[in-house]
Amino acid sequence: MTKPTFHSWREDGKHLPTFLRDFHDQKDLFKSMMVYFDNSEDCPVSWVDGHVYTIDWFLWFMAAHGYKLQKARADVEFLDIDTTIKSCMDKWKGNTKL
Repeated sequence: MTKPTFHSWREDGKHLPTFLRDFHDQKDLFKSMMVYFDNSEDCPVSWVDGHVYTIDWFLWFMAAHGYKLQKARADVEFLDIDTTIKSCMDKWKGNTKL
């Protein structure tokens, strides 16, 4: 069996967690970060710039070198990403000035 090429693997979004493989879900995550930290006016980059840099540059570069973003395996009680994004997006939709 032939190994997939790096480019096909990356194009399939396999270097990203499942919940980040869809472009619209990526947008929701970065918008949610602006709400979650409650200081979007202090952030030196917009959610769009952060999205593009992180997904299209940083994670792609790291993937090219064999690294992959994945959930921590530490035995701690983490927040649920889906719940956090939903809550933040509800706030985002109520406040379009962010």
